[in-house]
Amino acid sequence: MIKNSRVDGGDLVMGERYIMKYCVLRCVLPVLFVLPGIALAKENVTGEHLKNNDVVVMKEGDIQVTRQDIEGVFADMSPGQRTKVLANPDAISKLVVDMLVLQKQAAAAEKKQLADNAQVQWKLRLERQKVLSGALLDKWKLDYSASHNVTALAEEYYQAHPNKFIEPEKLKAAHILLKVKQDGSDEAEQRVKAEKLLAKLKNGLDFEEAAKEFSDDGSSDRGGALGWFGRGRMVKPFEEAAFALTAVGELSGVVRSDFGYHIIKLLERKPQSQKSFDEVRDELIKQRLAKLQEKDLRDFLADFEPSEEAVLYVPVLDEITADLKAR
Repeated sequence: MIKNSRVDGGDLVMGERYIMKYCVLRCVLPVLFVLPGIALAKENVTGEHLKNNDVVVMKEGDIQVTRQDIEGVFADMSPGQRTKVLANPDAISKLVVDMLVLQKQAAAAEKKQLADNAQVQWKLRLERQKVLSGALLDKWKLDYSASHNVTALAEEYYQAHPNKFIEPEKLKAAHILLKVKQDGSDEAEQRVKAEKLLAKLKNGLDFEEAAKEFSDDGSSDRGGALGWFGRGRMVKPFEEAAFALTAVGELSGVVRSDFGYHIIKLLERKPQSQKSFDEVRDELIKQRLAKLQEKDLRDFLADFEPSEEAVLYVPVLDEITADLKAR
C-alpha cells in the first residue's frame, strides 16, 4: 500500500553505524549494563576533574578510554548523528565499549609487530595525510564562515522563499486490509466481508482488535497503525479516502485499491504549517555557505594542483603498471 516507502536508516545510532568505521572485527555489543565481564563503578564520582580531557571513562589494564576519546568521536559526527546518539544512553555505552575493543585490537597488532609491515606503514602514512588534508579544509571553511555573515544570508533566503519551508499536511491513520487474489476470484466475497466488518465497526467493534484479527496487512499486529504520512506516500485510492476524513476517529467507507479492500480510521491530523527559521537555520546556513564558497573553494584547492615544477616520470609509472598487471 505504501508507494514510496522511506526508511530513515541514514541516521542510525552510533552503536550500529558510526562505530563500524572503527571496529570491524566484532558485532555491536548488547546494552552495557548486561554485558558479562564488565565491572561498573558504583561510587558517586564527582568533581571538577571530570571536565579534564584525560579523565578515564573505561579501562582494562593499561588500556583506557578517556573523555578526549569520546569528544573526538562526537566532534566527527554530523549534527543529526550527534543528537540521536546523545538521546540514546545504550548507544553511548556501546560507543565506549567499542573504543576499548579497538584499542585492544591495536595493542595486539603492535605486539605482533604488524606496525613494522611496509604495507601497514604506508596505510598509516596515507591515513595521516587524509586527516591533515581534512583538517586543512575544515580550517579554511571555518575561517571563510567567520569572515562572511552566513546567518544573515540564510535568513534573507528564508524570507524570500517562504513556500520552500512549508511542512505539508500529514495524517496518522490505521487501516484494515482484506486482500483480493490477483485473479480476482474472491473479489465479491472480500467486498461483502469488508462491508459487514465496516458495519460492525460503526456499531462499536474495537478497530484495533478487529485489525489484529482480520487484517491481511503487516500492520495488523499494531492494530492497523500506519504512522504519519503525507500525500504521495500511499496509492491513490487510499490517499484520497484517508485525506477526505476530517474528524479524529472517523471511518472511511470500503476503499478498493490494487491490494484489496481497506477500511481506514483517522487517528490524528497535522495541518499544513510554516517551518520557523530556527527549525531550518542550521541546514540553510550549510546550504548558503556551500553556495557562497563554491568558487572560492575551487580557487583554494587549485593552489594544490601540480605546479609547473612537478615532473611525472612516465617510464617509471609504465614499469610499475606492467609489474602490477603481471601479478
